[in-house]
Amino acid sequence: MAIAEKIVWLLKQQSNIIIFPEGTTTVGDDVLNFHASLFQPALLTKVPIQPVAIQYSDSTKSLAPFVGDDAFVPHLLRMLALDNVDVTITLLPLVSTTGKTRQAVSVETRELIRQHIVEPQDRHSLKHRA
Repeated sequence: MAIAEKIVWLLKQQSNIIIFPEGTTTVGDDVLNFHASLFQPALLTKVPIQPVAIQYSDSTKSLAPFVGDDAFVPHLLRMLALDNVDVTITLLPLVSTTGKTRQAVSVETRELIRQHIVEPQDRHSLKHRA
């Protein structure tokens, strides 16, 4: 059974599924384009999408990103060695999948997260430039 079929089956069982639609991690200053195909199981089952914004702060902001040539085990050990992990997790408004394409759901979901993560920083930067 393909992974998408397994996800459809789980959604029909009313299970919650977590995906990271960027398909990678970044340093957190922007939101990459999403892989729209990852939304297909939700469309097939007409399940809404719960967008989540994850933001690290303080020392965690520079240590949390797992990017480039980072090796997993040393990265994990650095994270586990921290006394605190400063993270804010924000649940954004649900995105309906009814009558939408996976590309439309992908773009809508990304924009909600991007507005929460990127645009407040942009507005903050503009205030300091004035």
